[in-house]
Amino acid sequence: MRVCVFVLFLLFSCSPLVIGQQQPKPKATASAAEQPGVNVSGDDASAVGAIPVNTVDFGEGRQILGLPDRGITRFPTLCSSDGEIFVEIMGDVDPSAKVIAGDLYGISSSGEVTKIQRNFTVSEKRVVSAIWSYPGNDEVATLLSATVRDKEDQGQDSKVEYYISLSKRDGTFSRQIKLDLPFEPLKIAVLDSGRFLVLGIEPLNKQPLLALLDSDGSYLRQIDLDARPFAASGSLQAINRGALEHAGAWEAAAIPAYDAMFVPYGSNVLFFQPESELPVRILNEGGEVNVVRLALPKGQLLQFMLPAAKDDTWVVRTEKLADFAAFKKKGISVNPPQQLFEVDPFSGRVLRELVTEGTVPSNVSCATEKSLTALIYYPKQNAAEQNAIASSGWRLVSERR
Repeated sequence: MRVCVFVLFLLFSCSPLVIGQQQPKPKATASAAEQPGVNVSGDDASAVGAIPVNTVDFGEGRQILGLPDRGITRFPTLCSSDGEIFVEIMGDVDPSAKVIAGDLYGISSSGEVTKIQRNFTVSEKRVVSAIWSYPGNDEVATLLSATVRDKEDQGQDSKVEYYISLSKRDGTFSRQIKLDLPFEPLKIAVLDSGRFLVLGIEPLNKQPLLALLDSDGSYLRQIDLDARPFAASGSLQAINRGALEHAGAWEAAAIPAYDAMFVPYGSNVLFFQPESELPVRILNEGGEVNVVRLALPKGQLLQFMLPAAKDDTWVVRTEKLADFAAFKKKGISVNPPQQLFEVDPFSGRVLRELVTEGTVPSNVSCATEKSLTALIYYPKQNAAEQNAIASSGWRLVSERR
């Protein structure tokens, strides 16, 4: 059972507790009427054709040693463009903790586990939270926030501080950078040059912005981002209705930005807005390389894009608007129905649907080398009854798509 909850400003997922659940097999032959139509212009488009279906059967896989025997992870599980999975495994919630973060591990395609060393040391009397991590080709970056816990310590120096902790891909800690930025950083991506892309919120007008930072964390320039589509998206308006009703006109534009994401795409970075029909932007340190509007099946909205190598097609995970809205309203989501689609990275056209057997789409983390890779956790108490093949613990499964 995948359960998402908000805990201490971090979004976690009970990543996969309905593990080994077999999904129904698709019909051997399906008529065009039974297949979803392609949504060529957002929420109001009509069906224009059939989509081929390919079933990916996730079998027993490889048992992974070296990970804690806990299934509570930060969601989503990350992946590098060369197919290494990065999972942050959480411990028990401690309200008095000085560090709010899990242990970050890298799992290679061969199943080798590496613990990623990070530096959470900051100014005294501050609580450090890991906001977001990003696996680059050479380094793994984690954006940290540091806040004052006690009211008696709050004063002129009580503003939130931000840091980047950098680690090498072999797991060794590299360096920590303290940021001094004219905006609130939300997400980061590390480039091959050592520079950073940062998504943030401009404090005065509460508008989302993209910026490029130098390798020492200093601000270089803003990357053009038209913020108007955020307010113009019908799906974002519907999903975030509750938050929008309590927000001012300026704050409303910032709400969707907290869900926006970066993922690796070779040496470039994909920037996208979940819950919407907004286009995917391909970025590098020069700015915007290309913009691609996904022609997803009608009724499906982008939930996540799986990281990919430069020459790979894209694989996207989708959900329906009602499921997004239910999560935003209740703060909890239990196994929402999701689908995977392979997409042409130039035209945005859906090439085929990828139906998973043996696991759920939310467990699939990588789509490199024309394969799908899933990291699956089998709890001890349920392993025997859920899947007789798999033993308890973590397993890595990679199958051709």
